[in-house]
Amino acid sequence: MEVSLTDFENAAFTVFSVLVSRVILAFDLNLYLPISLVDQNMERAHCRDATQTQTFWWRRHMAPPVDTDCKADTPGCCSIHSDYDSYEEMSVTEVLCGKGKYFPGLLPMIYAYLDTIGLDVDVRKQVDSYLTFIQGRASGEILTTASWMRKFVTEHPDYQQDSVVNASIVYDLVKECEAIAEGLKDCPDLLGSNVVERLPSKGKLYDKVLESHDLKSTRKGSEVNDLISRYAERAEFANKKRRLNRDIMEQEASLATLKKELADLTARGVSQTPVLTGVNSAVTPSNMTL
Repeated sequence: MEVSLTDFENAAFTVFSVLVSRVILAFDLNLYLPISLVDQNMERAHCRDATQTQTFWWRRHMAPPVDTDCKADTPGCCSIHSDYDSYEEMSVTEVLCGKGKYFPGLLPMIYAYLDTIGLDVDVRKQVDSYLTFIQGRASGEILTTASWMRKFVTEHPDYQQDSVVNASIVYDLVKECEAIAEGLKDCPDLLGSNVVERLPSKGKLYDKVLESHDLKSTRKGSEVNDLISRYAERAEFANKKRRLNRDIMEQEASLATLKKELADLTARGVSQTPVLTGVNSAVTPSNMTL
């Protein structure tokens, strides 16, 4: 994992990595993949804008499936739920937010874990902002650092669309990165709605050791399953809302284009209802003469 520009990004990915490891241990999950599929995932991850253009091999089941997992009329008839060691290609958003009824996703599992260990309000709010940010990166709503840098270079007034990044572009890019990293400038494209603040003084910094909890001994299995199902449904609703908002924006853009075309035609003097001049409206077929 690369070092990001801001402390917020670094903290988000660090906390996410720790929480994923805790979830694996707490729920006794199996995320093993054949090494050949791992190699394919690594190759795809190196592609440009891989989070949006690539899919990655992932396990369908992180725990042994049971008959109730299958939502078909006849439990056990579906091959997806009958093979524990099965894999399929998923997008980054599907890996994080879930796919179908058989794969809950990592984020719902993390939310379920956080509900079981109990966090104070401020810490939970901060962790939620980290997870929301990572979900935004996965869905494409928030640009990755590489995508943001490419966007900055291509939109720079000195860039001639010739793949040459001259000294002035490099200087402006470095200064922009410095301002964002130090919290001197907001960057919604890179950070979403999150604002980077200046580091507090050393006296206000502190370390908090994460405590380990065994969910099996503190919570009933049914309670944990209910939590996972609830957050999986919440992730599904959030994804649907995001898709609807995107569709609405696309339709509004198309409508704006049509309105502009109509305005251009009107400005050029094209009437919406053509009228023939010099024609007697009183003429009817009965009084017409061949």
